[in-house]
Amino acid sequence: MANQQFKNEVNFWNGKCTTLKRDLEYQERYVEKYKEDNKRLDEENDLLKKHLEIKEKEINLMKK
Repeated sequence: MANQQFKNEVNFWNGKCTTLKRDLEYQERYVEKYKEDNKRLDEENDLLKKHLEIKEKEINLMKK
């Protein structure tokens, strides 16, 4: 009886550990994807800023 209870507890904790490991891996993948998206958006933002600067220069030249 005690042996079965011990096995049940071990199985319970093994299940907990497996679930925590899975959740950690999911969070790590999410953070990596989030970092990649942020990097891509930063690059797009920089490109748009440069494009805006060029357009502003063109407008200023047209005004002269």
